[in-house]
Amino acid sequence: MGIHIVAVGKIRTTFLRSACDEYIKRLSRYCKVDMVEIRSNKGGSIRINVERESKNVLRYIRQDRTNILLDEEGKEVASKEFADLLWSWMSEKGGKVAFFIGGTDGVDPKIRKEFDGCIALSRMTFTHEMARALLLEQIYRAFTIKIGGPYHH
Repeated sequence: MGIHIVAVGKIRTTFLRSACDEYIKRLSRYCKVDMVEIRSNKGGSIRINVERESKNVLRYIRQDRTNILLDEEGKEVASKEFADLLWSWMSEKGGKVAFFIGGTDGVDPKIRKEFDGCIALSRMTFTHEMARALLLEQIYRAFTIKIGGPYHH
């Protein structure tokens, strides 16, 4: 089993980096977690930056894993529903799931069809740094829901 998180931009905020590290450590008893940070583009127009970042994101889509986009237009799910979805995704393609988080201005709408699914963390807007920490927390919560544990009440 493996979880891959591919995100545009680096985590620069210390407390969010610490939160991500903590959840990766907690998840290590259940599965391996990899995070890939794609360089964000700055200096061009928003449209050009989003297109360039999206091209870089596409390079990480692999057919041997389930590829899920996190996007504000994705399906909003509760924690228990997310746990069910994660379990379903992990039952496919050798238990490998990749989550993709776009940059500040999201992803090019043209690439959405390349993903196996699309979910939203919330209708609220979060920084891409915060989205990673929230995603990792929800993945950890999903494991504790499915396997059991005191974390989820």
